[in-house]
Amino acid sequence: MPKHWTVKKIKHFGAVIGGYAFKSSDFTDSGYPVIKISNVSHLEIDWSDRSYLPPDFAERHKEYIAPKGSLVFAMTRPVISGGIKVFRMKDDSNPLINQRVGFINIENEDISSFILQSSLSSAFKAQFINNMTVTNQPNISGEGIGDICIAVPPHNELIEINLALKNIESLYSKLIENCIEQIGLMKERKTALISAAVTGKIDVRNFKEEVNE
Repeated sequence: MPKHWTVKKIKHFGAVIGGYAFKSSDFTDSGYPVIKISNVSHLEIDWSDRSYLPPDFAERHKEYIAPKGSLVFAMTRPVISGGIKVFRMKDDSNPLINQRVGFINIENEDISSFILQSSLSSAFKAQFINNMTVTNQPNISGEGIGDICIAVPPHNELIEINLALKNIESLYSKLIENCIEQIGLMKERKTALISAAVTGKIDVRNFKEEVNE
């Protein structure tokens, strides 16, 4: 770690708040959004299983609202093969947080993004796993998340790092999109070739596969 960087714990940026145990019987098909543990995935929110609560719940449980910039963690089975189940709130939906999910409200976008990127490091993951408890299933507490240490650069350097990582992420996203497009084209060509062979549009009776010796 560079000498001019400092080591800070996650809790130095704010308290990690565990979600409220809303009753499943109170969930509705429309209303105020709520984030359940099934919605927390690695680096992104998964809205395939949407749930809502009556609008007045937001007023009654303000302390469990995760505003834009918050980091949202799964607290039960929080680690999957892809990494830690955490994402950053990027919009102003201000959802309520259900039990087994925790969040930390970080208003500074630069700090929030840097912590999220730090969560991808092996050192962060090792601390995270070490702070978990395992009974019937793995769990981590708000204190366990808050005690994780990260190396933090001066703010101007932090901004440069975030920008560099954002550019790399954009580059890889484009590469992935291109690969997916190429795979799709190859599948289409394969299907077209099989169709042409089956319908007799091409003659494959004398085809011989080349063998590399």
